[in-house]
Amino acid sequence: MFDQMLAVAVVLLPTLFAVVLELVNKEIKESGYWRVGVMAFGLSLSALTAYQMVRATKTANADRNSAIVETSQRVSATVSESVTKAVTEQYAGMIADQKNQIRELHGQLTAQGKDVSAIKSSDFVTGRKPIKVEVAGAQASRNQVGSIVMTTSPVKSIHPEATYCRKLIFTSQFPANPLGLDVYFSAPIKYVDSMVAFVYKGFLRVNQNDSKRAEIAMIGFGEDVLKPERPIVVNVCSDNVFEPVKLERRNVVEN
Repeated sequence: MFDQMLAVAVVLLPTLFAVVLELVNKEIKESGYWRVGVMAFGLSLSALTAYQMVRATKTANADRNSAIVETSQRVSATVSESVTKAVTEQYAGMIADQKNQIRELHGQLTAQGKDVSAIKSSDFVTGRKPIKVEVAGAQASRNQVGSIVMTTSPVKSIHPEATYCRKLIFTSQFPANPLGLDVYFSAPIKYVDSMVAFVYKGFLRVNQNDSKRAEIAMIGFGEDVLKPERPIVVNVCSDNVFEPVKLERRNVVEN
């Protein structure tokens, strides 16, 4: 309000002063006081005009700065809102994907848990009812002595001079230690390879007097050699086609 009144005064006072100059008579104009008054009024009017210009400049600068700040705040708010929206949408999609993956993994783990539970309670693992093990695409045969079941199937040879091999898998519903077995075959054999992954005392070999017989004598160190959950696997190789024909127990004497 003050700035507006000051601007009006700066505009009107020179006009009013010119009118007064025209209205006063010659005697007043020739008076020394009049001349001093005219000079004082002129100086005052100049000072008032300068003051009005300074205030107008300050007001303009303040308005410009305020406009800059307000514009910056608007732009900052707009950019922040846009960035926040974009980041929120991006992470919302990522979180949704992660949740879907977690649900899928949870479903898989649940299904696997059911499968493991079924396997643990199966007759094969518990030993309630031994089952025949078969290899797809190969005819399997089986022999049994007591609770020990021998299942055989073809396997690839690692011996160039004995290209015909069979895998012997021994399972039992009861633990056994020591383990002594004689396996008889339809043709002479050359190699008996142990495929077990634990330490034991004993041997797996071809009988020195009868090459159609494999001897298995194993003694465990502080644990059973044959367990329901851990079968014994042996590879037998020959240079002729052969089949196991008989399985017998043998005595194992610890020296």
